[in-house]
Amino acid sequence: MAIRMRRGSYDNFDKTKMLAGEWAVVQDDDPAAKDGTSVYMAFAAGDVKRMATYNDMVDNCKTAIETNEAEIIKTLTDGVKTVNDKVTTDESARAAAERQRVSNEEARKSAETARVAAESARVEAEKKRAADQLKNNTDQAQNNAAAHGPTYHVCSASEYKVDTVDGLHNVPTLVGKDGVMYLTPMLNGASDEDAYDQWMLIDSKWELLGGTSSHIDPTTTNDIDSIVSDSQVTADRYLNSTGLTYFWAKAKEKFASLFAPKSHGHDVGDITGTLPIANGGTGAASATGALANLGITVGESDAPTTGTPGSIYIKML
Repeated sequence: MAIRMRRGSYDNFDKTKMLAGEWAVVQDDDPAAKDGTSVYMAFAAGDVKRMATYNDMVDNCKTAIETNEAEIIKTLTDGVKTVNDKVTTDESARAAAERQRVSNEEARKSAETARVAAESARVEAEKKRAADQLKNNTDQAQNNAAAHGPTYHVCSASEYKVDTVDGLHNVPTLVGKDGVMYLTPMLNGASDEDAYDQWMLIDSKWELLGGTSSHIDPTTTNDIDSIVSDSQVTADRYLNSTGLTYFWAKAKEKFASLFAPKSHGHDVGDITGTLPIANGGTGAASATGALANLGITVGESDAPTTGTPGSIYIKML
């Protein structure tokens, strides 16, 4: 179809006469246009709209900005202030949350330190309780043994022989037990009231009792406590299995206070001197030496084209 177009002065322009799809070019005197020229388009009878050219848009934008400059600036300023206030508020909240986190962490560390101290105290108390209980049990066992008195065994003819050292006594030949008195017939001076020699196994050897000065009481826990505490004890007593068990427990406690365990650790504050790199340190007593030992080079120059493998180069700007 043909494109129809009108043209002329604005004074002669009548929008009501335009047909659908028809253009109208106003060549002068259009009060709505800065230079008086404009273009209109009829979309339907009575529906006519003015079309804006590029130049019109530039002029309109410029005019709008100039007319509303103060309001635009205020709107932008208010917007920037709102954003800045929000950033400040958020940063304050973040800083407060971080302070709370640090405070909580310090409280957690303090609680953990207190827990560790309490646990250490509990362990030490438990060790003391166990040691006291062992001492009590040992004392009770010794007292029970003393209350019952030594048991005895009358050796049969096949359980002894004449002593080959002096030939004056019959010595037991059976396998003896601690705390048991073994009786063998006297070879000399026997009577109705004293017919046997008395023997006890002490330190895996037969000890003749009766008129000797040997004491058949067992070693006491007080004797063992004194010995472990480096005090001298003078007495003729025998160490039975019960006493030996108590002695070993006390000896282990003594060793633990004198010697470090084969596998143990130290707090960082206990370490003096320089710690080798192999043990997690730097092998140096200064920051410069530490950087060098760790293969870190700091300077203002660029890193070399061919560097040492495993090294780090840091350029200061």
